[in-house]
Amino acid sequence: MQLVVFFFFFFFFFFTSRSPVKLTGITLKPSLQHSGKDDIIVNSYSKISITRQLSFAFDDGLRATTETRTLLEIARDVREYQRVTIQVKILSLCFEKETLTRSNKKVMRKTYQVADKTSSMALSVWGDCLVEVGKWYELQNVSVRQFDTKPCISTTLQTAIKVLPDLGTCFQTNEHTITTIEGDIVDTEIKISHLCPKLHKMDSVNPTTLMNRCIKCDAFCKTTKIKSNLNGHVSIELNGVHKKILMDDGQLREVLNLPEKCRDSSDDLATRVLSHDRLRVQMMGRVLVKAEFVDIHESTAAYPGPSTAAYPGPSTAAYPGPSPAAFLGQSSEASPGPNATMEKNVSDAESEGLDFLFSEEK
Repeated sequence: MQLVVFFFFFFFFFFTSRSPVKLTGITLKPSLQHSGKDDIIVNSYSKISITRQLSFAFDDGLRATTETRTLLEIARDVREYQRVTIQVKILSLCFEKETLTRSNKKVMRKTYQVADKTSSMALSVWGDCLVEVGKWYELQNVSVRQFDTKPCISTTLQTAIKVLPDLGTCFQTNEHTITTIEGDIVDTEIKISHLCPKLHKMDSVNPTTLMNRCIKCDAFCKTTKIKSNLNGHVSIELNGVHKKILMDDGQLREVLNLPEKCRDSSDDLATRVLSHDRLRVQMMGRVLVKAEFVDIHESTAAYPGPSTAAYPGPSTAAYPGPSPAAFLGQSSEASPGPNATMEKNVSDAESEGLDFLFSEEK
């Protein structure tokens, strides 16, 4: 981290002062920005120094710019983390959720389906960047990413958004449609990590004590000020096949209705999940959009209708005529009450064609 700050400071100083510098101990790799060129990679062995003279004429007209590319060009030549400029129409909002970044900060992320005249792609918009469905935009300095082997676009801290006039019809696709599936809950695993008030990860935390020690801060902090982050999975059964649904902090808190200061243990959270019967999820490809529990309260045991035990009528021993099996009107099996309709409403979703959404448990 110190190395990154050091180089950033010097590069910023030399860039603003237009000073010539000499770099040694660097690595060259194929450019993510321009085909046929190389990027300079600075590492812990690199050195930077001021040079008094240049052996070539400095071209003051050169500026760091991002190439304008169509979505089809990006899909045909995917270079992850390449910075580009695109002109797209916002087709729809797929989902939005709070996401934990690599710096352990929670930021709102909205995922849209966007298109130009050549193709369609998913766009992740982070933080306060605002776009409206149905409008055309030019997005400068966005980053090319890949998710599930498919290219997508993400905004960055340097992204600039400009509203465009209507550019006409655009590419139409159903690639990012949302599919709903449902199945019986089989198992779950939920892990809890903790962050101190300065967002350092803490190895062990006792939620029952007044304070806990952060090694990186080299200080004790109040337990009530420690933040928790959840991640895990819930497995459901679809026609005899177990599917693992991965969930992050926001999704677990939403489905379990947990407050921000929840102090439940992993065992407590697992008990909450397994106390429910079924799970219904909405998926966009492999991305979980929404999850909710579906409970069958009116089971045969809870609402059996007229029971032969509660209302046996003539006993088969004393009166072997019409048995409970023959007298179906009094049988809980033949007359389950409203349970039959409930079972039909929550029957297993067709798994055919949905296997690509998940990986089978081994």
